[in-house]
Amino acid sequence: MDKEPAIKLLIELFEQNKFSDIKENLLEKITIGTSFYANKYYSDQLFYRVIKYKYKPTNFIDTIYPPKEKCKIGRANKEDEQIFYCANEKNTALYEINGQENDLCIITKWRVNRDLFLNTIGYSEKTYSTISKGDIITLPDRMENGEKFGIAIKDKSNVDCLELLGLLFSKENLIEDEQYYLLTNRIFKNITGGFIKNRSNRTMDGLKYPTIRREGKSDCFALYKHVVDNGLIELLDFEFVKIKNSSISFEYEILDYGNGVNANGELHWLNLTKSYNHNSNDDDLIFVQENNEIKCYTIEGELKD
Repeated sequence: MDKEPAIKLLIELFEQNKFSDIKENLLEKITIGTSFYANKYYSDQLFYRVIKYKYKPTNFIDTIYPPKEKCKIGRANKEDEQIFYCANEKNTALYEINGQENDLCIITKWRVNRDLFLNTIGYSEKTYSTISKGDIITLPDRMENGEKFGIAIKDKSNVDCLELLGLLFSKENLIEDEQYYLLTNRIFKNITGGFIKNRSNRTMDGLKYPTIRREGKSDCFALYKHVVDNGLIELLDFEFVKIKNSSISFEYEILDYGNGVNANGELHWLNLTKSYNHNSNDDDLIFVQENNEIKCYTIEGELKD
């Protein structure tokens, strides 16, 4: 079976929601030999991760991937499988957890410590058009390191495979159909589970894909747990917040702020004596200690009440 009939059969099964009938050997016909947009993320790239909590968390492990017993099946993980989900924008991270009014959350900000190697999926015109529900979104033409995409966007057969895989992976799944997530899991493993030959057979660190809940307006990431365990990313700071309003962006109240982890793995909270209103689209606030008092500033240096 060459790729053209495999593509036709995949589309037919997908449109009929027969996800369990899409077998591994059929997926391999599409993924094997296909060139993907691989991205390299350099140090200082920021990621945001948001987790809902009913109380203020106290330990570093509360900010990372969930414990196995709390892992439910998702787009890039099976049940009991630990994946670190995050986004390149705070607003998107709040959208992805379906943040609602009165939800309590911890918003964590992470920085790339050492180079990350991520495969990508969903960056094609058909996928973007589907995710964005008709809005025009400019496709990236360069990788994160500035290099132009090569064969991945020049060969028609290759583009056809990329478009199909992007559509398969990026379907909205509000009802959390387990059979569909088992399909996206297999796609995730197929395109991130290999070794990078020109990097001493190093494994891939995860996957980058357009946000589905936010209609492709920014990016999401599914990172393997070794990225956290081996210190490839580091926790910079964190906010414990209460969502006040959610629409295009999120209005929330910062109840506490922290910026460190002690030797016992405990989060260093500043224990704020007053709260601060903020919007997820605005630049992060800056908290400093001055004369035994915690003060809050905007990025422009304006004192915030």
